[in-house]
Amino acid sequence: MTEVGEHERSGRRESPLTTDAARDLGLFAWLTFVVLLAVGRARQPGGDWSFFVAAGRTLVSGRWMYLYVDHPHAQTGPLTIALARLVEPVGLYAVRLAIMFAGIAVMGLLVWSSRGIAHVRPRLAIGGTALALWWPQLSYFGHLDDALVALMAVIAVVLARRGSTTRWSGVFAGVAIGVKPTAVFMLAFAAPTAGWRSLKSWATVAIGLAVAAVIWLPFMVVDGARDALKPEVAIQPDSVLALFVASGGFPSQLLRLTQLAATLVVAVLAHRFRGPAAVLWASIAVRLLLDPAAWPYYTPAFVLGALVWETYTTTRRMPWATLLSAVLLAPTWLVDSDTTRAWLRLVTCVGALVAVSAGDRLAQRGGAPTAVRSSA
Repeated sequence: MTEVGEHERSGRRESPLTTDAARDLGLFAWLTFVVLLAVGRARQPGGDWSFFVAAGRTLVSGRWMYLYVDHPHAQTGPLTIALARLVEPVGLYAVRLAIMFAGIAVMGLLVWSSRGIAHVRPRLAIGGTALALWWPQLSYFGHLDDALVALMAVIAVVLARRGSTTRWSGVFAGVAIGVKPTAVFMLAFAAPTAGWRSLKSWATVAIGLAVAAVIWLPFMVVDGARDALKPEVAIQPDSVLALFVASGGFPSQLLRLTQLAATLVVAVLAHRFRGPAAVLWASIAVRLLLDPAAWPYYTPAFVLGALVWETYTTTRRMPWATLLSAVLLAPTWLVDSDTTRAWLRLVTCVGALVAVSAGDRLAQRGGAPTAVRSSA
């Protein structure tokens, strides 16, 4: 009788862990199902992928250094163009699969990094579903680069919160910039959180810049290449810029440089004062505020940034910031007026920056909510 009692008590002590693991697995299964369903039912990717493929052919030709002179519309990094050339024989189906699995990996990292915390599951289930419904936009526009950068950002957040930042963080950031230049915010994860006045503390950032330079410089030293840095789209009527300047005009190269510099500064400040979980949301908000375009494939990264921020910095069960991000960056079929969409974009992005600035210090590394883990 005593042995049975001991066994039962032992079983009761072990069951919460088993239940937690089962619930986490069930949450991941649900989010995986939604991503597979959403991306699987989306239309075949197209959009900018054709630009990437055409540029990929130049990359393996004798004019490889003139890549951005011949293909100014390929507004992405050399590594993405190399990847486009690599998967071209397989076709667009490979792009869809890669974007699909990037989404699943993002969900898996979020679930794994917050495993066992009861109040996070409802937040991830609801917020992750909202993110999954926006994820097909990356597939439709063929932007594997944005999917990869989003995945790399989540990896960087998870590693930074676990105290795993090393010199390799700089290499990781440099590679991300090689995938897409707007990933310059990734350098924030390599930035010091203390000792800013010491040059030695910035060594990891210097490594990231060096890696990015090695990837980009061979294509930037030829005449005309730097002209490709300017946005190749006119100011769209539903962009934030259209609220302040006339739409239809083509912005200068200065706008792109300002966008990159502002993104990096905000990312570093967010990391320093609000922790790694705040970096992605704040960075994408700055990008959207200063971008002449308002493409729907920008939205998944913004929604992901909100979800990451809420996952690691709040204890509420409902992911209000994620849901508002998903709704207020409204598609044309939901809000027909260009001006209304532009104002919604402005309010949403400014709101994100205010939320990050006013947020408590639970986002700091090692200070994420440690709410009571489920015991049933």
